[in-house]
Formats: sequence, structure tokens, C-alpha cells
Amino acid sequence: MWIINKPKQAKINNMALARLIKETGVTEEVSPKNGKKFTLEELQKYVGGLIEFVQLNDKYNLIINEEGKINNKCMPNSKATKVMMQAFGWGDEMKDIVFGDVLLVRNELLND
Repeated sequence: MWIINKPKQAKINNMALARLIKETGVTEEVSPKNGKKFTLEELQKYVGGLIEFVQLNDKYNLIINEEGKINNKCMPNSKATKVMMQAFGWGDEMKDIVFGDVLLVRNELLND
């Protein structure tokens, strides 16, 4: 599904505009309630707390739980971690781990 053209330049094909990647590995397509842009409250609900943006490329961000690593409520999310590793061109070298449920979202669905 994710194809790397060159380091730090991920291309995500056949993707919904937003996909929830649960820490269990289950994914599901999601969309903003208003059909246009996600609200802060919606983003916080999907990740279960305060949000942090991880820019993958010029079109996609991972929205993660800012306190996922320290609050002992979130488990490692291997699927989201792999997405981040591919997008950043890390190959098999794991430089960071994503915890908790994560939202992979096109920038056009986020407020400025």
C-alpha cells in the first residue's frame, strides 16, 4: 500500500482521506463529522488524548497521542510505526515507536 520513491518522500496509494490505525493493527476509514475538516475534539477522541502532528510528506500527517509513550494507557502501534519508518526512509532501522491509536490523515482535512 505504501511505496517509497526516495527517502523522506512517501507516496500513499489507494488511501482514504483518513484512516484510523488502531494499536491492535486494525484499520478503518474515517471522515470528519461535518464532511470537510476534523475538529480538534474529533482528533483527540480518535487518539485518546492530546494530539501531536507527525508530518509524513506534503500530503499526509500522522496524528498521534502526544502522551502515548508516558501515560501507560497506550500500547505500541507496530503498523503506524512501520508507516512512519517508510515515510522517513529509515528502512528497517527503528528510530522511534508510535504508541496508541493513530490517525493517518490528508492535510486538506485538517484546520490551518
